[in-house]
Parts: sequence; C-alpha cells; structure tokens
Amino acid sequence: MRSLLLSAAGAALCVNSICTAQTTRPSAPLSPPAATQPSVTTQPPATQASATTQPAATQASATTKPSIDSFLPRLGSDSWKQRQEAVQELVRMGEDARPMIHELLSRNIADGETRTRLEAALSQIDENRLIGASFITIHLKNATPKAVFEELSRQCYADLQPFPQNLFDQGDQPKVSIDIDRQPFWTAMNTIADKTGIDLQQYNEGVRLMHGGFRMNSPFSTIQGPFLVVATQISRSQTEMLANGGGSSSDFSIQMMAYSEPKLHVLSSSAGVKLEIAVDDAGNSLMPTSEGNRGYYGGSGGCWNLFAQLKYPDHPGKKIARIKGTSRFLIQTKSQRIEIPDIKNVKEMTRIVGDMPVVFHEMKKTNEIWELRLSGNPQALGNNRWAQFNQSVQTNLQVLDDKGQMLEHRGMSSRGDNNGIEFTLMFSPSLRPDGRNSSDPAKLVWEVPTASKEIEVPFDFKDLPMPR
Repeated sequence: MRSLLLSAAGAALCVNSICTAQTTRPSAPLSPPAATQPSVTTQPPATQASATTQPAATQASATTKPSIDSFLPRLGSDSWKQRQEAVQELVRMGEDARPMIHELLSRNIADGETRTRLEAALSQIDENRLIGASFITIHLKNATPKAVFEELSRQCYADLQPFPQNLFDQGDQPKVSIDIDRQPFWTAMNTIADKTGIDLQQYNEGVRLMHGGFRMNSPFSTIQGPFLVVATQISRSQTEMLANGGGSSSDFSIQMMAYSEPKLHVLSSSAGVKLEIAVDDAGNSLMPTSEGNRGYYGGSGGCWNLFAQLKYPDHPGKKIARIKGTSRFLIQTKSQRIEIPDIKNVKEMTRIVGDMPVVFHEMKKTNEIWELRLSGNPQALGNNRWAQFNQSVQTNLQVLDDKGQMLEHRGMSSRGDNNGIEFTLMFSPSLRPDGRNSSDPAKLVWEVPTASKEIEVPFDFKDLPMPR
C-alpha cells in the first residue's frame, strides 16, 4: 500500500476521540430558559471579556476604522468592483459595522440601490454570526494567553474552554502580542496558536484549548466560510487474492478533514463528498467510474473526515493537477434547551420537545452504568424531523454531575412499536486525564435542534503528489 500523508494535522486533531458519524458538541453558555420553552436566541452569546478586569498591558489597542461617510460614494459608485468591495468591507467588519449601517440607513438616501446594498450587508452580517465565517480583529500587546482567548471567544461567538480547566494558571506563561485585523477565524486561530502554543484539539465531547497538538499548517488547505478543509492523505493499494478463484482489486482515494468553527452545531454531512474535477498533469481523468460514488464522511465535535474514491490511470502523470469538489453540511440554526434537575430521581416526567411529548421514564444504576430511559412518537414529527430528533438523543443529550462535569456516553439501544420508540442511553463516570472524575448524575441538559440550514463547503486543491 502506498499512502501519502499531506498534513501533520489531518486526523490527528481527533487524537482523543474516534471520528464517527455523530456530533457531540459541548453546550455553549446560554441563559437557560424555562425547561420546556424554545430558546429565543439562535446562537448563544460568547463569554464577554471584561476590559475593566484586564491589566493595562492587555487592553486592545484602538483599531483605525474607516470613516462612515467614506462608504456612501463607494456604495453608489459606477464601478461594480468598488460597490462590491464596499459591501464586503462592511461584512468583514462584522458587529463593528452594524451601528454604521444603521446610521447610514437612517439618513434620507435617495439612491435605492445604495440602501439595498446596505441592507444586504446587514443581512450577511446577521447570517455570518450564525452560520458564516467569523471575522476576527485583535490588537493586544504583552497579553496573557487567557486574555487573548477571552477576546477570541467574544468575537467568534463561542465559549472556548481550556483543558484542563486550570490550563491558563499553569506555570509562568509568556505574554504575547497579537495583531490580527478582520481575518477569518481559522486564519486568526493559526496565528494565535503559533504565538501561544495553545491550539484547538478534539476531545470526547467537542473541542478544547490545549497545549501543543497538531497545527493545521498543510499547504493543501483551504478556508471556506466557517470551515477549514485540509487534504490529509492520498492512498493507492493493489490487492491480489490467493484463494476463492483469485482475482485482483485496487483502491485509489483522497481523504480530507473539515474543521468547523466552534460556534457551529453541525448536525450531519448531508450528501457526503461530490467530486467535480479530478485530473493529473498528464491530462488523465481521475474521476471514479461509478456516477453514484459520492464518497462518505464521519465526524464529531467539529472534526469531519471526508473521503472520495478516485480512478488510477493506466499512464499516470507526476502530480495530481487538480481536485475540486464540495461537501454539504446541515447546520443547526435554532434550538430548544431542556434542563431537568435531579435527573436520577425522575419518574415518568413528560416534557414537550418541539411539538412532541417526550416521557423521561427513569434513570437507574446497574453496576457502574447509569441507564436513562425516555420515549417519543415519531408520528408526531414526521420522518425528517424525527431523524434529527433521533440523532440529537444520541449526540446532544448530556448528563452532568453536581460540579457540571459531563458523564461519558457509553452507547444507546432502542425498541419500538406503533405507540412510539423507547431509548435507553447508558452513561458512566468520565475519567479525565487531569484526574477529575465525575460523580453521580445531578442534571440533564439537552439542546434539541428545531431548525437547520444546509450549506455547501467547496474545496479545490492543486499540484498534489501522485502515488506510484
């Protein structure tokens, strides 16, 4: 077998968790609504970094912002390029542009097209906050890593938690200076990781900030909106069968990793991988012969493993000139948060999840395993919504101890009839590398998707090595 590893990052970001077709994202900090009410917000606010509590050395330096009046001439310019650049600049400014846009819209602008472009920029900023790229601006001098990541958390709308929890209190961590101006999250993350030595890494229930790790520094990588796609491996193998009549088979494929921004709740990859172009530098097509081959995926906690089959040519070139394609991801846009205190003593409790009554029958302990039984009726939701509910039971339902530490999910079984389907979820004490073990269940926390949107994530790689 010949395999070309294209990135030290690759699947290594998943070192602490096997990537499966499940999403186990940690809950971002929310102001919990009533247990049965849908949350009003579609994206939880990030932890705010308090400027008054930071030492003077860590204060963000003032960023020079363009004059509000400088946008009007460009938005109404005869040049399409100038108009487009003005809109894109406003979008990259993110939340900083919102008051400027509202002030411009409050003026009596005669040009209707200019108003339309301002409204389009505002709409794109709203969408980016939820499912688009987060644009990061950080100017800090002699700042602690903790201050840097607090500011990054605020701007990327996600609570970036360290692991272990006392990570920022360990040793004498050097202070750093960061100068990032309106860069996509993954570009900013790479810069900050280089400076601090702290990077996002996969952990059982999501991603955490950890020392060291594997940087996504492959030359074969691309940032597409809120996703970073890295080509990690090209494999070719030849197999000769020595029994059952003999025969031979071969395999030629590319593997990629897609990393989603921490603010996203990725429910699934809804269409696997679709190749559009695959060709080597000799002009040979590398597209698979089967039109139905759309590759496959698997992943969890912001780390998605993408795979696509290729066709090896009879007279290969020296390089793979280009591989272009797309994958599609289903992103949660709204959710309902269910909280049940004292979960281990619950008996036949009903909660309305979406439009469906869900009965929490009991949680009991058998040896070292805690078993939670609950049931619902798929007829109340329909096939598509039931599929999302089913996945949410497996991946989003969390059981916490009295210190907020998550118990480890050990699997699930189900059985059903015409009256509904009953799930049995199994949990055990979590064994953490820092020595902190969870205790008995104290609370159930469940974020249930109530709305979602599919987004397309393209990739386009050139001049990759050709295995021989």
